[in-house]
Amino acid sequence: MSGVKKENNRVKNINISNKNIRNISIKKGIIFLIALSTVVCIACAIFSKLNGDKLLTTGAGDVALAKTLDIKVGEVKVKVEKHNEKKMVITWKKVDSAEQYYVYRRSEKTCYKLVDKVEKAKFVDKDIKARTNYTYKVKAFASRGTLEKQLGSDETEKTVESGTDGQVTVGVTTASVTSGDLINANEQMLLAKSKKVKVYIEPKKARVVIGGECFVEGLAAYGKDYVPKNFDFVHKVGVNTTSFYTSNSISYDGTLVTPLERVAAYNPDRVYFLIGINEANNGDPKATINNFDKMRKMLKKVNDNVEIVLLALPPCGKHSSLNVPTPSKRDNFNSEFKNYSKKYDQVYYYDYTDILNDGDGYLKGSCDAGDGCHWNASAVVSVAKLISKWDKENF
Repeated sequence: MSGVKKENNRVKNINISNKNIRNISIKKGIIFLIALSTVVCIACAIFSKLNGDKLLTTGAGDVALAKTLDIKVGEVKVKVEKHNEKKMVITWKKVDSAEQYYVYRRSEKTCYKLVDKVEKAKFVDKDIKARTNYTYKVKAFASRGTLEKQLGSDETEKTVESGTDGQVTVGVTTASVTSGDLINANEQMLLAKSKKVKVYIEPKKARVVIGGECFVEGLAAYGKDYVPKNFDFVHKVGVNTTSFYTSNSISYDGTLVTPLERVAAYNPDRVYFLIGINEANNGDPKATINNFDKMRKMLKKVNDNVEIVLLALPPCGKHSSLNVPTPSKRDNFNSEFKNYSKKYDQVYYYDYTDILNDGDGYLKGSCDAGDGCHWNASAVVSVAKLISKWDKENF
């Protein structure tokens, strides 16, 4: 297990209760920063209110134009292609007749600012910082002159429309104009705009922790060389989802803390949970899910953007000497894990268990360490490789 990096003294004296996080000393100025952020948000709202849509358009001319030409502005649906500490890339489908796209951005401490004007339906932002939230908006514009050329010299009313492309639907619903209305050929006309898109800039190398029971102990012992070096492990044999965040059973910095407090000490960007086998035979999966939800909320108090991955409970031996769940009970728990992951954008579910399954829902003999529950070293290595591969492909 690697040492804990107390970056900028963000995490000290870790201590989490079942209701909230106790005594986690984040920077002394956190209250001030929260207050400052609130003031900035209020100021942005007031500024936008007083200035109408000027901040996000080319000016008051758009409002007048809309009234004169009965413009119905369409929608640009932005897709985030890539986001890490080096660059953030967003794309959208080209809007018919659009000549330029204005990209606006705000951070946690600033109002919206025009950051670029692009002709292609793509924007690359390199002026970003890791572990920071940014919000983007995109607007499509065309000049009156362009629309005048499309309409010709007659007074016939025509319609400019956009298309649809699968999940990325972009463009103008309708923009009806007549040539007689086109007075200033250079004046910009708002065709379409996006809703705000919030992006969290992930660090290039995230801090990752795998937390749980006996299986995680095995991963720490035999699998650590097969996962990236930015992975750490927190484990306690015999623990369940309740005691993981309520029982002071792990020594850290000279005191006993709960396993979840030890996880929080890493200030992780992502946490894998491999836990639940000790309660799956006689327990209620809804109670386990409730515990996961409590732990998720606790970790979000350390890092609001933390990602949670629930790892499937593995199969156990048909004739195990331990109190292990039957295949049907295990499947029931895993089904609840999967359903829970669908409720939140930052919660995921990964089922790696095919390599352990004998086809009938039980642990393969070739993977059994001898008690019908724990894995041998070879199986541990295989699971570690799968987790490493899945992490790389999904984050």
